[in-house]
Amino acid sequence: LTFGNKLNEQPSKIDYAADRLSYRFDLPYWLTKVISSFLLQSYYPLLPAVFNIKYYTNLHLASFQSLVRITDEWWVYSKGIRVILLKQIESNKIIFQRHGISPVFFKVERNAEGPHKFLFSGRLVKIKGFQTLLTAWSQLEENTLKELWITGDSNLGDYITKKFLKKIGHRKDIKFLGSLTQEELSNTYAQTHTLIIPSECYEIGPLVFHEAIACGCNVIASDVGGCKELAEYYQGSTTSFEAGDVQDLKDKINQQLSLTNHATQNKPIAFNTHFEMITQQSDVYIHD
Repeated sequence: LTFGNKLNEQPSKIDYAADRLSYRFDLPYWLTKVISSFLLQSYYPLLPAVFNIKYYTNLHLASFQSLVRITDEWWVYSKGIRVILLKQIESNKIIFQRHGISPVFFKVERNAEGPHKFLFSGRLVKIKGFQTLLTAWSQLEENTLKELWITGDSNLGDYITKKFLKKIGHRKDIKFLGSLTQEELSNTYAQTHTLIIPSECYEIGPLVFHEAIACGCNVIASDVGGCKELAEYYQGSTTSFEAGDVQDLKDKINQQLSLTNHATQNKPIAFNTHFEMITQQSDVYIHD
């Protein structure tokens, strides 16, 4: 939904052009709000695209309003998103049901032995909190008690991430696993003690959160958006830290070293169960 302001402002107050500038150029939201105030809302074809960002943003917002007018029913996967939509959409048009995940994640056998294995699974970019994670990890003592496993293609990270990866490439406690299939990822979860989700933008509810819980992992997650909501939903297996706070994340990582993996009262659901629960509530879905 948003990047720079993490939805600290109400939707009616957010400067969406400033928010996109904040993400694109890695600038503070307050600064891009000032810059945005000088941008024109009209389209100027001879200017670089960045100078037309307010025009493009307004087009996107107008498109959403058109979507609101023609949509009969909204299926949402987090309570936070439902609250936001309720500002413009009638409650009887919104159905809430948490994400479902692939059945493969319910079939794993735990095999988490040896050093405490922390896992990051996602895009290696700033809004996912990857730079915060790398900064925190680089400040922790390198030892044989813990390892950081990372999935994904490191060549697809942004410029700052690639630069940081080169800087810490000498560390032997960081392991890159590359891009994984769902079956490979489920086997990785089985060997993992703790998943780290350090997102710094408002996420609906990361699928990796549900997957990790289904595989018996603990989770450290940032305290914004869907991450915060799922941390509360899966109490007992989760720990939150302040998004973007390196020291807080370091503290939470160290705390995990002395914790065991605990089951949570609420359980993830599979794709087919999720879809059945959604369609049973639907007034517009045609059942066979």
